[in-house]
Amino acid sequence: MFVYESEEAILPGVSLARILEKNGLSQKDLALKTGLTEKHISNIIQGKASITEDTAIKLEYVFGGKASFWINLQKNYDEDKARLSFKKGLKAEEKLMKLYPIRLLVKLKFIGPALSLEEKLKSSLKFFGVPSLTLIPAVQAVAFRKSVIKGQKIDQGAVAAWLRIGELKFKEIIDSNPTLAAYNETLFRKSLTEIKRLTIKPDFVSLLPKKLLEYGIILVYSPYLPKTYVSGALRWLGGHPLIQLDDHFKAADSFYFSLFHEFAHILLHDKRADYVDYDQGEKRDLEKEADNWACETLIPTADYQGFIQDNPRLSVAAINSFVKKMEISRDIVIGRLAHDGKISWANRSRLVGKG
Repeated sequence: MFVYESEEAILPGVSLARILEKNGLSQKDLALKTGLTEKHISNIIQGKASITEDTAIKLEYVFGGKASFWINLQKNYDEDKARLSFKKGLKAEEKLMKLYPIRLLVKLKFIGPALSLEEKLKSSLKFFGVPSLTLIPAVQAVAFRKSVIKGQKIDQGAVAAWLRIGELKFKEIIDSNPTLAAYNETLFRKSLTEIKRLTIKPDFVSLLPKKLLEYGIILVYSPYLPKTYVSGALRWLGGHPLIQLDDHFKAADSFYFSLFHEFAHILLHDKRADYVDYDQGEKRDLEKEADNWACETLIPTADYQGFIQDNPRLSVAAINSFVKKMEISRDIVIGRLAHDGKISWANRSRLVGKG
């Protein structure tokens, strides 16, 4: 929707001076009629003093009409003045746009097409939900904690944009589910076995977000942004855990592991903290703990070791039998075997499905 923005802030005093002239009144006459000082009238006309609600009511009695006319003149002037000052400040920020994947966000339709650099900057600010691009490193601080992964430089601006997409999707879900229940840890813990069984279903990826809503957990899938190297993120917004995963689902086994890794953050770690997990990143203690929990929850160690011992050749038939016994996706087992070096990555690529 087009919104007109004035290119000039017009003083309310301009209108007051014209009305005085039209009515054949001097500033002294108006001072006598309103009880205001002549100096104050002069200051209003010159823009050195504002038209307050009290002054507006007095002008209503002198000239007729409504006090709101004068109040709105002052309000529009103040808003236009602030907007023009803000617009002037935007010029200094245009160079910061190159730090963020604005062109890609336009292509993905998270930011609308713009005819000018200024319009593109304004759209970018509205996307990020900030009045200045200089605020993004503070607002999305977790995106700027890591700069390099395995020798590759992370595009921190792209990570910030990816996280913001998750927040916008979170808001859409909250707005469309006004009666959404609060996070229920007890029910969530009890549901883990059922969620594992659901991984067998071909439509698991689409079923899961709705299922997690039952426990007050919000899961969103976001487009992969180049050079982010992000596998997933867990944040707490409005008392709800927000799990964000890339929607390119490189392989099903990776998807399942990333999902349960984020589950671990929900259940094991500080609910005031944010977690961004990177592909092949160096593992801090909390990340190792989340990895270990995901492994144990998906395939308990005792069951896994027994399977390995009883099936040293790891035939496809043996794998299928174990999958049936564990009631989980075959891809979870294939991924675990490859990770542990029990089968080659070539066989893993051949055997694992796409998410």
